[in-house]
Amino acid sequence: MESTQGFHAIMNLILMPIWILSGAFFPASGAAGWLGWLMQLNPLTYGMAALRRCLYLGAPAAVGRVPALGPSVLVTLSSAALTFAGATAVARRSR
Repeated sequence: MESTQGFHAIMNLILMPIWILSGAFFPASGAAGWLGWLMQLNPLTYGMAALRRCLYLGAPAAVGRVPALGPSVLVTLSSAALTFAGATAVARRSR
């Protein structure tokens, strides 16, 4: 980022919608069809599901309808690796 305004533009345009659609505020099971489908494509949904599964190990029924722990961790790590690779490529190109 070259400016504070650029950072806030990225936050409002990309990061806020991804965060809101992660399942942190409302579950995907109660969302409209197209919104639930969009939430299933969101990699943060799987990070949130993994966190919920880990927090409620003793009471699996309290978790709700979220993806299983194994696929959630796999999607989260894959997304992190792809994002890191993309950021590394951009950083090397800007030198």
